[in-house]
Amino acid sequence: MHSWSGELKQTDRALNAGLFAGAMITTAVLRHSLDAMHAMTQEDEDITKPKELTDLTSWEKFWEQWRSYMRWLRGAAKCPLLYVFREHQLVDPAMHQVQYNDHDERLVNTTSLTSPWFEVDNHQVYDKFKALVLKGPGWRFIKAYDRAKNGRGAVLALR
Repeated sequence: MHSWSGELKQTDRALNAGLFAGAMITTAVLRHSLDAMHAMTQEDEDITKPKELTDLTSWEKFWEQWRSYMRWLRGAAKCPLLYVFREHQLVDPAMHQVQYNDHDERLVNTTSLTSPWFEVDNHQVYDKFKALVLKGPGWRFIKAYDRAKNGRGAVLALR
């Protein structure tokens, strides 16, 4: 129930303990098990970090490698850090009703960008992104975000 309620909170949905029954319990237990397996897999997996972006002509390759890297890494919100710089900022109720390909895709699309864990994850994304663009021409696009360590702003600005 703890994982289930935490996910409701991180996706800005109302917590109603009465809904935690039947299939919802089965789904929550399965997701909790999948999260544990993902964490174990991630420890054993050699996640390939993108190479530094030293030339903007290699932007497309860098961008795809960056997105793949962020898809593997999880932050304080316990979902892929990819959510930090997704296209949309606000999550409307209809987004919770969509059939996603997997649970990670759901989390990336519905996790709130106004929570304490977002602040932690946003700073983490900034630190990782800055390390990859600091020595190249991308730095001039993101240095305005340095003081606040705004990963979302920096990634979207360079994109």
